Amino acid sequence: MSAALASKANVCVGVGVCVCVCACVSRVHSPHLLVTNHSAEYFPLLTDAEGKPQRFDRVLCDVPCSGDGTMRKAPDIWRKWNVSGGNGLHIMQLRIALHGIELLEVCVRDM
Repeated sequence: MSAALASKANVCVGVGVCVCVCACVSRVHSPHLLVTNHSAEYFPLLTDAEGKPQRFDRVLCDVPCSGDGTMRKAPDIWRKWNVSGGNGLHIMQLRIALHGIELLEVCVRDM
């Protein structure tokens, strides 16, 4: 899971995020790829025709940023930023991370 899907230089909003992600991951040439503009907290658990859950081997999420890491690059943010802004997003970030884990297939690899 990642907070920086494309590049920090690419600023994408709404459906534009999907366009940016598709452009970036098209270089991977994966025949099995799903890009969606759905609320990550509530992305549905997919099932096959028999009702068996279909899980993913990788999940990449565009998670809302609290902005605290940006302060080192943009000192003017210090005047506007406050702890409650970052803390306010924490619950959503955590829900997205936990749901992303729920969507993953359990995989055991030999070491």
